[in-house]
Amino acid sequence: MLKLIKQESSIKLFLYFLIIVTFLVSSFKFYEIIQLKNGWQYSDWLINYQGGFTRRGLIGEIIFKIHQISSMRLEYLLFFTVIILYSVFHIHLLKIIKSLKIQFLDLLIILSPLSFFYPVMESKVIGRKEIIFFTCFILMIRYLKNVEFKRQKYFIISSALITSLSHSGLFLFSSYFLVFFWIINLKRPFKLIIKESIFIISSLSAIFGIIIYQSSIDVNISAICSSLSLVYENCGKTYYISTLNWSLSDNLEVRKIWNTVSNFNLFYLIAFIFSFFPIIFYFFNSKFNYNLIKLNPIFLLLIPIISTIPIYIIASDWGRYYFWTYISSLLIYFYCKKYKVIEFKKTRINKLFRNRFSIFLIVFLYGFTWTVPHCCGNNFKLIYQKPIENILR
Repeated sequence: MLKLIKQESSIKLFLYFLIIVTFLVSSFKFYEIIQLKNGWQYSDWLINYQGGFTRRGLIGEIIFKIHQISSMRLEYLLFFTVIILYSVFHIHLLKIIKSLKIQFLDLLIILSPLSFFYPVMESKVIGRKEIIFFTCFILMIRYLKNVEFKRQKYFIISSALITSLSHSGLFLFSSYFLVFFWIINLKRPFKLIIKESIFIISSLSAIFGIIIYQSSIDVNISAICSSLSLVYENCGKTYYISTLNWSLSDNLEVRKIWNTVSNFNLFYLIAFIFSFFPIIFYFFNSKFNYNLIKLNPIFLLLIPIISTIPIYIIASDWGRYYFWTYISSLLIYFYCKKYKVIEFKKTRINKLFRNRFSIFLIVFLYGFTWTVPHCCGNNFKLIYQKPIENILR
């Protein structure tokens, strides 16, 4: 028993190390992006409402207003905003890991290539707006349970509004908020849950209406670029700001290009299966600890995954959206495990936890030798391919 406790402590220390490294790498990489004053990440955060009520503009408008009031440099405000979000997310992730009892299957789930350290493996996702969603959701996971039942919906709706107006694609992931609301209230009367759910869904429908309205407006890109003249020289020529007036059909035309790429859809389907298999296996082979619920817990993952399908039809950043999906699923898994919402049916798989070499080999091969391209790929990215090729040469 003492040996197992020491082994688990060592594994947790390794996970702490990975979380800290991910935070540091993400922070330094985003600082480089700020220094270059260019790129997809940089332009996305700077979108504001100076040219009209446009999509993706909420956070950029808030940062711009603070800049006007305080006279602080806009790029510094942007950097500190993102670093604060990264800090909150990773600090709470550390606390969650600390509270868990970790077995072999748990380790595979936590160290999937699409898990929290994915930005280290695929740096193109660093400094993206999904950190707003991740931070809102991890705060929900940690604290929403303690909020009065009647007030929980307001936190969910507020989070959905903030994330959706910062990135319209994140609206589809609000379904994770709704599923989590169901999870924390499973013991309450069914009628009460349905009543509150109808209010949440109605509010989410209103947010969707706002997004549709934003997409129908022709924004004055020149006015946005004028407000950013000191911090963004190529504004409006490339990257996100230049695409603000794109219609749905424009996005679909770009998406069609990737349909012609050999094995694009097949590759990402295989990548999904490999990356999500441990967490799907866990939920599928579990049962609710409440006798009244006879459903398989896998529906906690399937409902939000199905609700996000439209984003894959419209856009091409499938690896990045898998990352959003995996982190959301991982946070639900953390809550279910910590509060014993579901119970994993005993299988022989966790017996591998007793063999250190097996653990090291399987986890290393699964989590640290390959990753999924954030966009537009048709082959896995092998982490050690270039070093090995150099050695062979």
